[in-house]
Amino acid sequence: MDPYFNSTSVARIGTMAGKNKKLYVFELANLGGYRQGLDETDSVLQTISLGGEVYGGVGSYPLEGGYIYIGAVDQHLTAFKFNNTVDGRPQFFQVGQSEAPISQQRGSGIPTVTSYNEEPGTGIVWVTDATQGLKAWHAVPENGLLKQIDLPTVNGANRYSRPTFGDGRVYMIDGEGAAVCLGVKS
Repeated sequence: MDPYFNSTSVARIGTMAGKNKKLYVFELANLGGYRQGLDETDSVLQTISLGGEVYGGVGSYPLEGGYIYIGAVDQHLTAFKFNNTVDGRPQFFQVGQSEAPISQQRGSGIPTVTSYNEEPGTGIVWVTDATQGLKAWHAVPENGLLKQIDLPTVNGANRYSRPTFGDGRVYMIDGEGAAVCLGVKS
């Protein structure tokens, strides 16, 4: 998790999700623990129920207040905004999602977020999908929706892959093993 996500009570937080359809937010110095919390609860900062299993991971965007993104199997890409409770505990609240599910099967990549020189308003969330190829959305939801960015069609993607970025271009391997490069014509 990015160091921008902190509070007065927790210096560094992390996230983790998996096949149990839950997203855990925890303190990196403590890592929580099964039945290690108050009244034998799990000692995590927050548990968020998801609609599906997660085989990738969590993407983060520290700008504009801070967001995390997760794409569970057969679910929409979901955005959660960072905030602190009155007592200074970090919390994430669902604030948006994609209009359509990002994957109906295992193999989506970890949401990867880029921005132009860390300027607010330029964040883009990228996700590879084994059947749908490369997808992208504006990082900050509007009216509860992540606005999708139109991209050229890419023939699938390697399962669980992430795109790579450089010189204003995005690189990936498609579902047939071919290298793909997308960018703006100069």
